[in-house]
This record gives sequence, C-alpha cells and structure tokens, in this order.
Amino acid sequence: MITRKTIGSFLRTPKIDDPLEEKIKICEDLIRKNIQLRTVRKKMDRVDFFGPSKTLMDLQEDSQYLIFIGATLGKEADVLLQRTNLEDTSLAFVLDGALSAYLEDSLDRIQREDQEKTNLYITDRFSPGYGDIPHDMQRNFADLLEIYKRLGVGLTKENIIIPRKTVLAVYGASPIKPSYRNGCSFCSRQTCREKGKARCSVFDK
Repeated sequence: MITRKTIGSFLRTPKIDDPLEEKIKICEDLIRKNIQLRTVRKKMDRVDFFGPSKTLMDLQEDSQYLIFIGATLGKEADVLLQRTNLEDTSLAFVLDGALSAYLEDSLDRIQREDQEKTNLYITDRFSPGYGDIPHDMQRNFADLLEIYKRLGVGLTKENIIIPRKTVLAVYGASPIKPSYRNGCSFCSRQTCREKGKARCSVFDK
C-alpha cells in the first residue's frame, strides 16, 4: 500500500527494521479503515503566474499542456493523527510519515496512469514552496483549482494548507523527454540548508 522507499524518506531513515515495519503495517491498516483520498484536477494550456519561477516557466514552455492537481486526505487524517498521538506518540510519528507517503504514492500513481493514456511525456511534479517556486504561489494554485469548494480545503493568511495532508502541484505533458528532474541535483536554489537530505523540507510546516 505504501512504498517503503517513500516512507523511509519521510521518516528520514535509510533502513526499515522489523519493529518499524510492524508499526508501518499498523499505520497502513489505520489509513485503509479511516482515510479516503480526494483529488481535483484541471488541464491548462498556460497560466500567467509562473513568472517568479524559472522551473515553472521552463515547464510551461516545454509542455503541450499543464495538469494542476490538488489532493487531500481530509480532516480525517488530522483527527486520526491527534487521536493516535494521545495513545502512542511513537506510533503517531510513524503515522505522520505514512500519511505523507500514502499521499505521495497516490500522486505518483495518478501520474503513471496519465502516462499510460498519452504518447506525450508526463513530467515530474512541482509544488509551491520547493526549489525556486515561491510558497505564496500556493494561493494561485488554490484559486485555480477551487480547492475550498471542491475539496473542502482552505489556506491560512500565511498560505498554509488546512487540512495538513494536502498537496497542490502541477506537472506537464511534453512532446520531448524532459531534461529536468526533482531533487537537489536539479534544483536552481544555490544555497540551501537541506541540500543532500532525504527530501526537501525547506517549507515543510
């Protein structure tokens, strides 16, 4: 249900030992019983708010069209985390990573399905707050996808998404094989305290 590589990156551990594996299986069961993924997508030829990000301007230039996506595990994920934390803090820590990994894996699956339906190249996925993409661009994504009306998701004045386990992102469908990739090696940010770590968390909240 949750790929171990993905959850390992969220838990920042290179190895999943037997005790951790048992906790992950418990979390998978909790997710299966309590959580439902909800998504909204919108296909666009181009948008006018990518200017502050070279990454997104290049993505738009290289893509035949863009796909914006919003995905959330809903308030149920926040409630489940709070309840688990009261009962077992160590399990809650693993559950937090498992929920994030489940969301990430689900988005990867959606992109693979998109790839199977087209003869174009589906690019990597990019979200506000990572690399050179300003965090406040979150609001542009939210407005375009109408996330409050369609997903019951909102933003604070600081552009933090509520519920927490929600992702807004964009990827492209390109006639040429993309030359860029996610990750530190391809990030345009020259100085970063997180460089080389398991995952980018510069803007994680």
